[in-house]
Amino acid sequence: MISKRVFLVLSMAVYMVYSCQSSDALEDLPENDLKGNIEFFPNLIADSLTWASALKELETSADAKAAFNSWITNPAEEAMLHDSYSVKSLDNADQSKYKQSANDIYQIAVSWFFMNKESIQAQNYLNKATSLILNWALINEPTKHTPNESLLSPIYEAYSIIRKSIDEGDRKQIDQWIKMRANYYKNLKLDGTLLENNWNTIRINFLFYFAEILEDEILYNYAVSQFKSHIELNILSDGISHDFVNRDALTYHAYNLLFYSRILKSVATFKGRDAALRLYRLKNNKGSSLEDCVTFWEPYLIDPANNVHLEFVNTSWEPDKSNSAYNKPYNPNGTLYVLDELRYIEPRCEDYIESIISGNRYSRNFKYWINSIAI
Repeated sequence: MISKRVFLVLSMAVYMVYSCQSSDALEDLPENDLKGNIEFFPNLIADSLTWASALKELETSADAKAAFNSWITNPAEEAMLHDSYSVKSLDNADQSKYKQSANDIYQIAVSWFFMNKESIQAQNYLNKATSLILNWALINEPTKHTPNESLLSPIYEAYSIIRKSIDEGDRKQIDQWIKMRANYYKNLKLDGTLLENNWNTIRINFLFYFAEILEDEILYNYAVSQFKSHIELNILSDGISHDFVNRDALTYHAYNLLFYSRILKSVATFKGRDAALRLYRLKNNKGSSLEDCVTFWEPYLIDPANNVHLEFVNTSWEPDKSNSAYNKPYNPNGTLYVLDELRYIEPRCEDYIESIISGNRYSRNFKYWINSIAI
């Protein structure tokens, strides 16, 4: 097996080839100045091998380049024109604005991730992403409503890419915001149903994200222990989730898996794929694992006509009865977004998506594409 050091060298070589073909050609630089180009690993978007493979694909495939422009380049150009936005506390009122701000930051940072880092354009993108994140870090405070708070996840993912490339003062200020949030979610005590369902899955997802961003081994080990405790409550027998039973909806079984998917990818990019697979296949005392949760879900994805589940009929949450999907068959199209992220750790998702919609690997979105490249 080729060593990680060799792979990083190969990644750097691919980067240099790709950069030299860009409109902002890399000028001759001292060897030491080039080392900074690999300082954005680990991050929550891609490991070095995936990044190198993605660069090569963008270089050699017109379809890939066109799709990437649609997913990232064009939206990022528009996002560069948007004003800063942040709020002190997230609520249910302005979710579209939270999403827009978080996605702006994500698209700008990802666009920078694939640029020649020495170009003027890249510096402008880096500065913009930094200023937008700082605007959140200056005033925003965490809340216990973890589903609402998950709308900021693209900001964390974006920051994980740029963190080592921004000015030290800005990094310290944003790091302090991340540390404050890490401490809050480490000490947040959910109880009852919230302890057993996706609210706690999301809380643990945050802990893994913050541990990787800060490269904090103590926080990482704490997150792993929380993960192991949580699957005892959240995953029931035969891979059935508490979320499915409590809400009587595959929609929520899938939603819960979204945050496990993010946890597993963060583990893989921080500690290696084997570490992530061990958590994915870890059995709780009921003999169930996350992998079993996917297996439970599978028949409803590949053959929904013969595996009908009427959503929310026996829900424990009264407002579900006014949901537009109430008493209607589960439609896997509505949870494709989960498969896009689960694809990183579970190859079966490629078959699931193909059984639900037609198209190719460039007809989904950036997350599906980058997750399907993973080696």
